Amino acid sequence: RLEAALRLRRIAADAESEKLRNLMLQRQKLENSLTTVSEERVAACASVQRPDGVPSVDLRALSSFILGLEARARTLSEALCRVNMQIAEQQKRLLKVEQDERSLDKLRAKRLTEWNLNSAREIENTAQELWLLSHTRNTEA
Repeated sequence: RLEAALRLRRIAADAESEKLRNLMLQRQKLENSLTTVSEERVAACASVQRPDGVPSVDLRALSSFILGLEARARTLSEALCRVNMQIAEQQKRLLKVEQDERSLDKLRAKRLTEWNLNSAREIENTAQELWLLSHTRNTEA
């Protein structure tokens, strides 16, 4: 009976583990996006340092572009914080599910050991009764 419950716990543990993997991938994508934003900002600032000068129109566009990058970086940072909190919660859930699975597995192993012990005792008692029966018949005969 415990085998079915154990199988369900394993499926739940696998599902929680998959959710954690997805959150980790999401965090990696957000970190990559933040890195890209930072690189774009550096590249934009470097373009201003040309020796031939920069027209004022380009400076206004660059200013708007950098403000947009900062807003995007802030949004990505907030999303990254949310994902990190979700990862922490998911790790807690995964730990609990794995502990439940281990507990059930230990219980199943304990019950199996008890069953084997009872079975061995029953076999031993039957063997003793048969031996006693065969020896008492031989004595009566």
